[in-house]
Amino acid sequence: MKSLKHAITIEKIIWKTSPVSAFVTLMHALVSGFIPAVLSSQIERIIHNVIGDQSWRALVMSLSYIVLFYLMQSLLQMAYSVANNAGIFEKVNLSLRADFASRVPEWPAIQFEDVQFLNRIETLRNAVDNEELPMFHFNLMNHLQAIISILSLTALLYNYNAYLSLLAFLSASPILINRWMRGNAFNTVREKVAPESRKVKLMKSWFYQEPHAKELRVNDAYEKIEEKWKESYNAKTKLESEVLVEDYRQFEFCQMLKFLGFFIALLLSLYLAKAAYIELGMAAASILAFTNLQMTATDFFRTMGNGKYYLTRSAGILDLLKSIKDLPSDYDQSQINSGFELKNICFSYPGAESDALKAINLRIDKGERIGIVGANGSGKTTLAKVLIGLYPPTQGELQKERMEYVHYVPQDVPKFKLTLREYLNLGQKENCDDQDLLACLKQLNFDWTEADLSTVLGREFAGLEFSGGEWQRLAIVKSLLQEADLLVYDEATRAVDPMNESFVLERILEASKESTTIIITHRLAICPYLDKILVLNNGHIEAFGKHEELLNSSKLYQEIYESQSAAYK
Repeated sequence: MKSLKHAITIEKIIWKTSPVSAFVTLMHALVSGFIPAVLSSQIERIIHNVIGDQSWRALVMSLSYIVLFYLMQSLLQMAYSVANNAGIFEKVNLSLRADFASRVPEWPAIQFEDVQFLNRIETLRNAVDNEELPMFHFNLMNHLQAIISILSLTALLYNYNAYLSLLAFLSASPILINRWMRGNAFNTVREKVAPESRKVKLMKSWFYQEPHAKELRVNDAYEKIEEKWKESYNAKTKLESEVLVEDYRQFEFCQMLKFLGFFIALLLSLYLAKAAYIELGMAAASILAFTNLQMTATDFFRTMGNGKYYLTRSAGILDLLKSIKDLPSDYDQSQINSGFELKNICFSYPGAESDALKAINLRIDKGERIGIVGANGSGKTTLAKVLIGLYPPTQGELQKERMEYVHYVPQDVPKFKLTLREYLNLGQKENCDDQDLLACLKQLNFDWTEADLSTVLGREFAGLEFSGGEWQRLAIVKSLLQEADLLVYDEATRAVDPMNESFVLERILEASKESTTIIITHRLAICPYLDKILVLNNGHIEAFGKHEELLNSSKLYQEIYESQSAAYK
């Protein structure tokens, strides 16, 4: 019942998106379905007219019917090809891709940390790319055409002799069993290979995308990565090939049974004609009808597994899109606060055995400038993402005040290859004036002119290539262009040289006087200038207070600060 509901939903989408094309494919299925039976019956009449010395007029009429049907089929086939390719496949896939792309950003960000979710996305992205929803309609129309052909041919054979129709069905039935079983096997295998498929695509991209390609070249590591890529590729293809080999083995056995059925039917037709149970024209027509019926039934049964597969995948796309529509957005800037109170907050990543954050109790007042320090893996970035609402806590209560604008600068700055003007305006409520852009750039030591704002970023499009530190400075410029209620900097200056870093940090502190500011850092030189510092250790709060207080009360903070100070003595 659920499969029928999905099938109806898919067809509604097809007919709504491309109604004319859908109507043409339906007419093609209806007309083409009757053609084999009509041709067989006309062959019987032609032979009957020739042997029975009937009038030439009757013979010409029979031949005219055949020509007319062939002409009709040819014209309909042309319209069908255009309707399928330019209509259903093109329009439906374009609509699906647009819907899919527009709704993916609405998913809760934490989902992208879930391996099962990523596998599901990979499977469904392939389903969209492989045009599997239009393929369901294509397969359905083929099934409709085949059913009409099978029923009309069976009725024609039964009219000649009941044994002929029975034998045709029995000889084609092994294909039904084979394709239904193997179709289920293919569905299972495609789900299993999704993780390896993601690995194969990811590692393949390393060979030609920066920074991986450069590192592989410098470290002469191509062979090792290629070996890992081949290992994943072989694991993927092994599962697929095992099913294919078994499928072809069973298919060939069924072909032998089908040929045996045809041979017996041929002998039976000749016997019935010899014994005068049927006319010679009926015998010839029955052989043609029997051949068409076997071919049609074989194709029908062979594609039944595909039909189930396309229905499953298409239903998956629909369920996925529906699940997106039903999910509330987890990143609503109007609800992110510029002041926070965390009560017993815990957070764990999907599939993780332990919490990344453990019983966090914390209050950050509006306008405070807070530093977050701690060892790698202590939970600094995770806490920042919980604070801005990107990741929902798995336990506890997060109270927040309403705010208008937030800006987050991550550790690894996304390198959008846009023009400088487009990049700086990315994420802004309103596009900034060019003079404001240049003034803000100058404050962070970028001495550019208005003409430079049209320069493309990145060497891939013959533009400017920046160092990691320059990309971070640009991202900081973007964060300071409009006054934000909340600014979050996650190791935002780790690639900036020491001389520029001090200047940039001073600029951040100066510009963030009216904003709640969170600075995640491993470099504690800025900490004396912050209102408070949060020390994290293995997911829990080790200490929280002013710089001077922590030097006296927190052994961990004292050790981190002194180890860095000692390096400059």
